[in-house]
Amino acid sequence: MNLKKREFTKHIFYIFFVILPLVFAMPISAESQVVWKYPKGRILLYDGSIVEGKNLVLHTDMISLQIDGTKSNFKVSDIQQIMLKKGRPNFLAKNCGFGSLAAFIIFGLVIKDHLSPGDVDPAQYIISAIITPLSLAGLGYLIGSKFDDWIIIYDHPRISGTENQKEK
Repeated sequence: MNLKKREFTKHIFYIFFVILPLVFAMPISAESQVVWKYPKGRILLYDGSIVEGKNLVLHTDMISLQIDGTKSNFKVSDIQQIMLKKGRPNFLAKNCGFGSLAAFIIFGLVIKDHLSPGDVDPAQYIISAIITPLSLAGLGYLIGSKFDDWIIIYDHPRISGTENQKEK
């Protein structure tokens, strides 16, 4: 019995410390080469055209972008600049929503001892505590989307001297 237990322990050791690390270290698919994903992006190509779309994905050697429902791929060597939205709408929506919810909770905890029964209807307070943060989150999203700026994450201008040397 003791020999079987040692062999079982040996097999478990090999599975957890040899086989599983090798399996997890292997690249499983092409998605493992994806570096970053962004919801919205703008690409400036060397020919002067600007391409804007959704689902910008940065791979190790190319950039993919969904333009009007179709996926387009660009080589990194063809791209002069990549811009992304800063993401202010989501940031402001979260802060406005959670901030007002926290205010309702703190106010409810502080004032509950100073009220007599019947001053505030609990159901009305709970409904207000749900509706107000949601509406403020929506307002924060609208304000954030109005003032959301593009940021440059990749800028690679061509130097005119190197273009002439490559053509020769």
